[in-house]
Amino acid sequence: MGIHSDAFGRVTLTNEDARKFENQVRYGRPSKEAKEAVAKGAEAVKNFQRDGMIRFSVKKAG
Repeated sequence: MGIHSDAFGRVTLTNEDARKFENQVRYGRPSKEAKEAVAKGAEAVKNFQRDGMIRFSVKKAG
């Protein structure tokens, strides 16, 4: 198995999993959805720093 974790929340990738992850980080291209998620997160951080809270709603599944 290539993924090890411990009781304190540390996760370690080993062998082939580590190589795949490193290549994804180094050479991977973000999807449109990933870019949108980062933009929304950055906006949420700005709002939190300004207002001290974040408001969001949850859509009902289905």
